[in-house]
Amino acid sequence: MRSKIIKGTIVVVVAVVLTTFGIDAADTLQNRGGTLLSQAITANTPECPDGMVLVTSSDKKLCVDMFEAAPGDSCPEATIKTVLSTRTNIDAVSCSPKSAAGSQPWTYVSFHQAKELCARAGHRLPTSEEWYLFSLGTPDPRQNSPCNTDSSGLRGSSAESSCKNPYGVYDAIGNAWEWVDGTVKDGQYGDRQLPESGYVVTADRDGLATVTHPDTPNPDMHDDYFWSSSEGEYGILRGGYYGSQSDGGLYGVQAKSELSLASGAVGFRCVADKL
Repeated sequence: MRSKIIKGTIVVVVAVVLTTFGIDAADTLQNRGGTLLSQAITANTPECPDGMVLVTSSDKKLCVDMFEAAPGDSCPEATIKTVLSTRTNIDAVSCSPKSAAGSQPWTYVSFHQAKELCARAGHRLPTSEEWYLFSLGTPDPRQNSPCNTDSSGLRGSSAESSCKNPYGVYDAIGNAWEWVDGTVKDGQYGDRQLPESGYVVTADRDGLATVTHPDTPNPDMHDDYFWSSSEGEYGILRGGYYGSQSDGGLYGVQAKSELSLASGAVGFRCVADKL
């Protein structure tokens, strides 16, 4: 199945704390078909709120949702079935997302809604660069991944217990695409032009494709695929979804997603700065 849905050394600061805490995919995001791991985290540390882990690099400390965001306990709709479910929850001012094992991820959420919901929790959407940082080490589909990348539907957070990286972050790859903060305009992201859609040949230090090939998968980039457009303004989705197969992954990026896109294969997770 093919679809239209993307090294630099980072100094490690290892923090280990022993505690008792232990679209509808297919509508618009169809699947087509030597990474550095040098940060460390401590799960459920006192430095971060419940449900978050601390990811530390040489220049950043970041609290990251362990699980893809789900409706919080005060939300009227515990399971998101349509865009109307999201709207109902947003209309409830006490509703905010949570990060909890076993929860059904909050999908059918647009870019701006995801930003608003993270803010309600006192957090924010991660940047694309931050997403790459905290997703490093997640099993990739090309490696017979245990992640949910080749199924017919979404699964509850941590349902695949092996889809976890050494940081303690679950389901960064597969299950649901995840919104990141930032937009692409006319193929331009920040100060550089993105390549055309294709299989990732090389990527920058933040895992965004710098060179692509239209037809040939690159095993060094786990056969991941990069989607882009030279016209229009778009949001960015990372990681892949339950039907991505080998196209989704650490370098699998959908950089041509309408900001209003709200699908059963698109979700989010939140982060918080740790000063």
